[in-house]
Amino acid sequence: MNEAVLKINKIVSELSEILDVSAIFIFGSRATGKARKDSDYDLAVLTKNSSEETDLEIMSYGDEMIDISLFSRLPLIIQFNVLKEGKLIYCRDKKEIYDLKVKILRSYLDFSSFMKRFYTRLINNV
Repeated sequence: MNEAVLKINKIVSELSEILDVSAIFIFGSRATGKARKDSDYDLAVLTKNSSEETDLEIMSYGDEMIDISLFSRLPLIIQFNVLKEGKLIYCRDKKEIYDLKVKILRSYLDFSSFMKRFYTRLINNV
């Protein structure tokens, strides 16, 4: 096992002890199999009712090789991609993940139909 994977396992173990942490996903090129040798590891941490102090603690686990993001602070398109292509590596409550997927999918579909209308109007006005 390489050093980064060992470090991720340690991070997941430590973050899972924080009660506000509901789930952790690995996403991006490492999850999709498109990583280069020098690609970093992207982790998205789903929290529930966490404080700013807890959020800062969670993010402090990141470094130059492991990028940690709070799921709630990611743009909708990235949240959608995390759920679509990412790998769930820690989960406290599967029902919460299911509910989150439904919520994000609905929001994404609403947003994508808006963007389709926007781009159609933009193209037609050129």
